[in-house]
Amino acid sequence: MEDNKIELKSINDLIKYEFFIPSYQRGYRWNKTQVRDPGSLF
Repeated sequence: MEDNKIELKSINDLIKYEFFIPSYQRGYRWNKTQVRDPGSLF
């Protein structure tokens, strides 16, 4: 059995992956502006 490891990843490391979170598991949807500029959330 493979050991699970936790390690920090940069955004650049994660860009090559595809993530899908079903709508029923998220209470908020980002619009195009927020996807391009996550800093606009704050």
